[in-house]
Amino acid sequence: MFPNQLFLNVSIVLGIIFGKKVNHPGIKANPYLLNAWNIYKNGGLKRASDELAQNVGKEIVKDIKVIFK
Repeated sequence: MFPNQLFLNVSIVLGIIFGKKVNHPGIKANPYLLNAWNIYKNGGLKRASDELAQNVGKEIVKDIKVIFK
């Protein structure tokens, strides 16, 4: 028996004896980072920054119109 197999067997036995083994069924990896990367990769960041620039520009124009009224 290899040392890593022995460690695995001992850890399984200790987990069962001392209640250290944790199982969370239904919990999956967080997909937010993968989704954010896909949006960034497909040009989503460029579109979002362009839209933000347009919205900020519109708000500045509104404020200037209010000031000069």
